[in-house]
Amino acid sequence: MEPHPQNWRTHPDGQRSALRAAVDAIGFADVVIARELPNKKLQILDGHLRSDEFADEKLPVLVLDLDEDEARIFLASLDPLAGMAETDAEQLEQLLSEIETDDEELQKLLDKLAEDAKIPGADIDPPDDFPEVDEDIEVEHECPKCGYKWSGGK
Repeated sequence: MEPHPQNWRTHPDGQRSALRAAVDAIGFADVVIARELPNKKLQILDGHLRSDEFADEKLPVLVLDLDEDEARIFLASLDPLAGMAETDAEQLEQLLSEIETDDEELQKLLDKLAEDAKIPGADIDPPDDFPEVDEDIEVEHECPKCGYKWSGGK
């Protein structure tokens, strides 16, 4: 398989690590989408990262019957269409609360999902200058989820 020369998506190291962690946890759960070229080779339209990271493995592939113009439309629109989906934060919070993983990279991905969805109590580290509070000192606020205590401001 060869990548489409106009693939416009790039894949940072964090995404590569998260993909590897997800595949280690559950295996391949999505297909590489390709089209057949006139020379009978397959051209990747979606799944460039999977194909790159797991080049030595057999990958599930869905082959579409698209000409070059249709392939460009597909390449330009697939990820943006998926990105238009909205987040049901309550549903996501419930889902995330039921996932347990010891994999640091996968946990980073899940924490980022929670943070991006502004889920209250998401696993966010306090600032370095966050003061320690003696248990005997009265404070104005306490986070019900993580137990951090503070006074002043919200």
